[in-house]
Amino acid sequence: MPPCRLLRHLCPPDGAAWKAGLSAAPVRMQWDPERGIHAQRLDGIRSIQIGLSGVAVTRHVQNWIVGAEDLTDLSQKLAASDPHQQAAIATPARDERPFPMDPVVAARLGA
Repeated sequence: MPPCRLLRHLCPPDGAAWKAGLSAAPVRMQWDPERGIHAQRLDGIRSIQIGLSGVAVTRHVQNWIVGAEDLTDLSQKLAASDPHQQAAIATPARDERPFPMDPVVAARLGA
């Protein structure tokens, strides 16, 4: 059966229909466990993994990528650092702001 615990009403009733829909979909999403900087599973935290195929790959490569950054130096710095300092090194300060959200939507999401 398809892995549809949260959106069961959107899933086809049988595995064959689910596989057919999967192969035709240009974008696939699934929940995965979040991982820490040492690839350890972070219990209770989930991430959405997004897979692209077909036209979505072309659009991603040609239109959606806005930049790329070489993280080799950061990776080497992490590998050589004290384990207690790695989280601070791996998560530099960013200018992050809450996403502006309609109050009705925010209430529905519990944000």
